[in-house]
Amino acid sequence: MDLPEAIFILGGFLIPIDLYPAWLQPIAKSTPFAYAIYGPGRLFVDPSLGRFTEVLAGQILWIFVLGGLLMLAYRRGMGWLAINGG
Repeated sequence: MDLPEAIFILGGFLIPIDLYPAWLQPIAKSTPFAYAIYGPGRLFVDPSLGRFTEVLAGQILWIFVLGGLLMLAYRRGMGWLAINGG
């Protein structure tokens, strides 16, 4: 599965996550794609303060998780990089 397909399927872009099988719903709702696409879309249709805080907290959590992974990959890559004079 390519990244655009994962975004469309797991993010609830093609089919709302509520229509997924019961075993797949918690998995799909916990992905960063759902917090980027499904959460804000659901918030637009059915606004509530609880849903807003849930979506915002999930987005912040995924920013820190993916940002931490990016930092680790960058530091590891810079450790392997050997350029003359630098």
